[in-house]
Amino acid sequence: MLGNDFEDEITPNGTAQAIFTDDSAKPDGLSFSGSYKVVFLSFPYEGYGTAAQRTDLISRIYTFFG
Repeated sequence: MLGNDFEDEITPNGTAQAIFTDDSAKPDGLSFSGSYKVVFLSFPYEGYGTAAQRTDLISRIYTFFG
């Protein structure tokens, strides 16, 4: 995704869902929706894709939160 060899990974537990995966199919981001909502990215937002891709990502996150 970011083209770096030092991206972090995260392992969802419980009812959290992986929302991003890296080239080796390991989760790089997750979401949780229950009595509260969480979106967690294990990479810096500003390092993600192009400006248009970041805008799309933040729009999807806003939609998720309602």
